[in-house]
Amino acid sequence: MSRKYFDKYIPIVEIDGDEMAHVMWDMIKKYLIFPYIDLNIKYFDISVENRDKTNNKITTQAIEAVKKYGIGVKCATITPSVNKKIELKIKNDLPSPNASLRNELGGTVFRQPILFNNIKPLIKNWQKPIVIARHAEGDQYNAYECIAERNDIVQLEKKSNGMQNIIAYYKADTLSTFLLMCNNQYSIKSFAHACFTYAIEKSMSVFLSTKSTVSKIYDGLFEQTFNNLFTAKFSRQFAAKNISYEHRLIDDMVAYTMRSAGGFIWACKNYDGDVQSDFIAQGFGGLSLMQSLLINKKKNIVLAEAAHGTIARHFKIYLKGEETSTNPIGSIFAWTAGIRQYGIVNNDKKSIEFASLLEDACKKTVEKGCFTKDIANFVGINASQSMTTIDFIKEINFAIKNSFG
Repeated sequence: MSRKYFDKYIPIVEIDGDEMAHVMWDMIKKYLIFPYIDLNIKYFDISVENRDKTNNKITTQAIEAVKKYGIGVKCATITPSVNKKIELKIKNDLPSPNASLRNELGGTVFRQPILFNNIKPLIKNWQKPIVIARHAEGDQYNAYECIAERNDIVQLEKKSNGMQNIIAYYKADTLSTFLLMCNNQYSIKSFAHACFTYAIEKSMSVFLSTKSTVSKIYDGLFEQTFNNLFTAKFSRQFAAKNISYEHRLIDDMVAYTMRSAGGFIWACKNYDGDVQSDFIAQGFGGLSLMQSLLINKKKNIVLAEAAHGTIARHFKIYLKGEETSTNPIGSIFAWTAGIRQYGIVNNDKKSIEFASLLEDACKKTVEKGCFTKDIANFVGINASQSMTTIDFIKEINFAIKNSFG
């Protein structure tokens, strides 16, 4: 492909990260991507050191690039704790890059387990993937908090058309803490629309979980908005696909999930989705075997990311010059999702085919018994039979070469 023609492609925004996740990210590019496919890439290094160096401007630049081009792939990043700031000599208070991305891009985070025939879930009856759809806006992640001393008064007021109404009044009789969470119907409706649209694409039923019996107004708005949108726009399409939508209380939904065979989308509020995605991930083999997509259909944005963290413990081993057995599958599938979307928006069949080829090579490698240590532990074989990170990636590379003949 000529450079002139290539430059006309809508680029994919690559957002690099931290620690062992970054090391694997480089390995994946070196062995599994760049030897086989040309991509128009806009690169941003949002490692914690570079965020500190640029006063976090690099994160803002990366977010704006994803908004502009609509396609991104993101490596795992650090949100530094107090101890981490001291360890890395970080000067600035740096917010969570993931929270910043989700707040600015909006949309819904879909987390789906990556299944292999020889890796059986902990829950024996789980036979199909369970997709967590997380409403990535509001709730505890964009809330207002305060501490009240004894005899302090905290009240919630609503002013409407010049009229003042005190909704809640509390006089603290001891040290107390308060939390005000916010959400809005537009955001909730966009969340519902994303869940229903994704369900039609995947031919999967949808369950929304809330605690609307307790939170009749806040959670009630989620339940009402989902029900209204489904009835007005999606019920016929669901019927044609032979799939369904149902609201359940979250405790009932947890019980149902444990008993089910899987094969559905579980729509969760922000905090619930954060928790339940880890629960589902561990049941299917861990966060390194999860694909994570932030999708905003209305803005035509898809951001693929590794669901796992930066794997700091392995990074310390790596810095000593020792080999690690870290699982790169989640990061590989972040790249394949991004490359597939790149192919779709650029009408580039080669990119779409390569994304599937790389996923297939990864699955063939695992299903012939090549494991990193975490998978070996999960399936119950001796960890001494596991492979190092680099050897595992090279084995996938070998499978790619075989696919090309």
